[in-house]
Amino acid sequence: MCGIFGLIETPWRGSATAALDTLRARGPDECKLLDLGEAILGHTRLAVIDLAGGHQPMRSPDGRYAIVFNGEIYNYRALRVELEAVGYVFVTHSDTEVLLHGFAEWGERLTPRLDGMFAFVVWDARERVLFAARDRMGIKPFFYSIASGFAFASTLAPFLSLTGFPRGLDYEALRDYLAFQTPLAPHSFLAAVRQLPPASQLTWAARSGRLDVRRYWSIPSPTGPAPDREELLATVDTALADSVRRQLVADVPLGAFLSGGIDSSLMVHYMAQAGARPLKTFSLRFAEQGFDETPHARAVAERFGTEHHV
Repeated sequence: MCGIFGLIETPWRGSATAALDTLRARGPDECKLLDLGEAILGHTRLAVIDLAGGHQPMRSPDGRYAIVFNGEIYNYRALRVELEAVGYVFVTHSDTEVLLHGFAEWGERLTPRLDGMFAFVVWDARERVLFAARDRMGIKPFFYSIASGFAFASTLAPFLSLTGFPRGLDYEALRDYLAFQTPLAPHSFLAAVRQLPPASQLTWAARSGRLDVRRYWSIPSPTGPAPDREELLATVDTALADSVRRQLVADVPLGAFLSGGIDSSLMVHYMAQAGARPLKTFSLRFAEQGFDETPHARAVAERFGTEHHV
């Protein structure tokens, strides 16, 4: 979990450092601002891939593109091979650099190629165009405002740190919160701030102020007859095992929260099946006996040989 932040042609440049500081909890390993004159990009890093080399904000060798990225790209190694085949030279082992070169090569066609959870921004200094994208399920947050220029962040807190930023309430977001316990995209609690919906990307042109938001993916409609029970079970088992395996990409130790319930126990099963070692699991104990599931969690941890912590 990292934090991203940026200002392009806004009156709030003087508040940039204070705004980025509100994201430090999302990225305790590094906190950096890149001032490009017209644009300011900020990043707070939780290092997972290429701890020594994956520093952000990151710029392309020619200085045209700059990127800030929150998330993980599970197929970044395969994309890197494609990019190396057409001449790109990499100086890090990070998925951030793959996104940077991938955008230089494919532009907006990069996003549908990505397998992962992500929110990222690329600033094209030559064309003065900002591009942003959010993963298909909306796992990683992305908030933006065009109240004056373009501002973006991983949470609402940086906007509230910008001196003079409009703080009016979005009543549709309040309605959503009362009904669903969360504001639904594109709304946020601040009327001047929008959420980029899941599976969406946007471009914003500094010259014209034009904003274009569009979906790049939708859930495909089922085709053919429904599978029988055994076929369905096999399909789900294969899909879950493959999904968990793809996500075990990290340069740091792997772990999982384990309640002892079906969902977390299944995740630990698939992680162990994929060879994740050492595998650390973590549980919380409740004082109320009726809510305490630690015996179930310990049983699962023993079954799969995890290093369990309560």
